[in-house]
Amino acid sequence: TAVDYFLHGAIVDEITMCDIPKCPEIGINSFKFLVGYKGPHAELMKIRSTDDGWVYRGFDAISKLKCRPVWAQVHAENADILLYLRSLIEAMGRRDPAAWNDSRPNFVEAEAMKRCIAIAEYTNCPLYIVHNSIAEAVDIIGEAKARGKIELTAETCPQYLTHNSEEPIQMFKDNPALIVINPPLRDKESNERLWEGIRDGAIDVVGSDNGFNT
Repeated sequence: TAVDYFLHGAIVDEITMCDIPKCPEIGINSFKFLVGYKGPHAELMKIRSTDDGWVYRGFDAISKLKCRPVWAQVHAENADILLYLRSLIEAMGRRDPAAWNDSRPNFVEAEAMKRCIAIAEYTNCPLYIVHNSIAEAVDIIGEAKARGKIELTAETCPQYLTHNSEEPIQMFKDNPALIVINPPLRDKESNERLWEGIRDGAIDVVGSDNGFNT
């Protein structure tokens, strides 16, 4: 049995940051930045909290690699805002299916996307934005592609096309913990707009977001 796969490096500490120039020679040319993980989230995963200086440093290193194709990947959420909003939701004692979405609203993803695109354009770093979930992503990505300053690829996932927090399926109603994914399931408008983004070419990839970390 043959399995087609590729590896990408998660830039989560000083060691992985310094390994960026060495990775292409062993077949790794994709590097993921967990922009949405800071504080307790980063501690749980035993990774360095990701800040803008860290992203800039990594994007700049990637842009200097001689090989192509090579990409920075970002999980785009504003960690500072989502941690604050999550504390408010938790204080309210909410456990309904929409609570997770309300703790990480569309703005949190949109702001981080714009910020990472700006850093990528300044450093001339090719960028792959993973698991886009919001309606606004289609316009943000479309506008960036129209500027043409960087190679930009955008991905969404099946769950963001088929499920939402406004009309949760019965399984989610019975067990709201199953809806806790990052980014969250959004609204019906986002479902519909992401389909439009696929048809219009703003969204390039529908990926499973399955992965294995070592």
